[in-house]
Amino acid sequence: MSEENLDLMRACDAALAADDLDRWLEYFSPDVEVLPDASVFPEPPMRGRDALIAWMQTARSALRDEKWRSTEVRLAADGRVLNQYVWSGEGATSGLRTSMNVTAILTFRDRQIVQVHLFVDHAAALKAAGLEEWAMSRTNVEITKGVVNAFNRRDIDAFAELTTPDFEWVPVMVAIEGEVFRGREGIETYLGRLDEAWEDYRVAAGEYRDLGDRVLYLGRMVGRGRGSGVPVDTPLGALTDYRDGKCWRLRNFLDHSEALRAAGLAE
Repeated sequence: MSEENLDLMRACDAALAADDLDRWLEYFSPDVEVLPDASVFPEPPMRGRDALIAWMQTARSALRDEKWRSTEVRLAADGRVLNQYVWSGEGATSGLRTSMNVTAILTFRDRQIVQVHLFVDHAAALKAAGLEEWAMSRTNVEITKGVVNAFNRRDIDAFAELTTPDFEWVPVMVAIEGEVFRGREGIETYLGRLDEAWEDYRVAAGEYRDLGDRVLYLGRMVGRGRGSGVPVDTPLGALTDYRDGKCWRLRNFLDHSEALRAAGLAE
């Protein structure tokens, strides 16, 4: 029965990816309960398909070309399903591409989803689903996410805390400029150069692959040029290497295929 829940979840995601909301709604109980993450979604708990579709339409009104893409599905011991999504689209007002990770814990009964609990903190979702042991194996992934978050906040202290003293940062332009940034000083230097050139420059939510002592990130970089004001939205890949629980090397790529090759993975 639990494995059946995974099949139902995948079919539900396929309907959402196809933008077939009528078919998507059929996987939910008529009185489904939705518990949003209060830290991001201020709405109180919702009940029923009408409330669910109204909430989805509200989310879509904030973004053009809005999409929900499942990146990770796990089955909990009690039959609940944990599903991590990347929610992305183009800001209806700003015009900039944006995305965020949202994790849902879904409870099934009689082949329908009767409860959806949404989390922005993936670690909190794993704990709530009783998957702490599996979560421990994701330490390097969580560190990589911490590096990305520190980068987006320009928090040099937090960034340096997650890296080794001999940390190497190999940016996308290394083949042209031939410069690798090392240690805390390198972090400060490179972030400073980015802020000189960009009014806004950040890594968007994406897919993280646990490769043991390495983590592969495949996502996007979004920004706006300083002075020109030209928006930029481009693919971004990153490969992080770990030693003794800290990142010792970070390599960036503007081509996902190149990042996959660097990780030794077939495209």
